[in-house]
Amino acid sequence: MAKIVILVGTESGNAQMVADVLKDEIAGHDVAVTDRAQSAADLSGYEIALICCATHGNGDIPTNILGLAETLEKQKPDLSALRYGVIALGDQTYSDTFCFGGKK
Repeated sequence: MAKIVILVGTESGNAQMVADVLKDEIAGHDVAVTDRAQSAADLSGYEIALICCATHGNGDIPTNILGLAETLEKQKPDLSALRYGVIALGDQTYSDTFCFGGKK
């Protein structure tokens, strides 16, 4: 059984809904969902991190996960032992910035 954290970056709640459905679909594992992670310490103890991130504005990272993104970029902690995946959400009508929140 793997310990998995689903990190949610959302403005309107869509990424939260996707994360909640994903949690229900991951059977047989210890899964936590949070929209409050702020540093690498919040990832300790997990084997897998799934980042479910919406895009808002001009391809921006949602406010609630921006602190984590900035902290990880600045501190560059060693997360080589952490497996991860990104689920990026976006609106295709914004073709120039589609899913940029997750890509960033």
